[in-house]
Amino acid sequence: MSNRLLRVGGTKFLLIETPIVVVLTVMAVVLNRNITMENAAKKKWVMGMIRGSGVRSVVRAIGYMKEIEDFKKEG
Repeated sequence: MSNRLLRVGGTKFLLIETPIVVVLTVMAVVLNRNITMENAAKKKWVMGMIRGSGVRSVVRAIGYMKEIEDFKKEG
């Protein structure tokens, strides 16, 4: 976006651009808050979004760590 685009676009441009920016900003905040390792194990949609980055092995490792902690508490 340039100064010229803002000057030439006028009100129509701002009426179209503003909702798009607001929606994308809200989506970014929601994704930033929800994409965590804990949610990757709990929520399928988070796992689907980060599937390609080797997250499954990390989630399994976290599960094993929890099992070890539970075993230590029992014994």
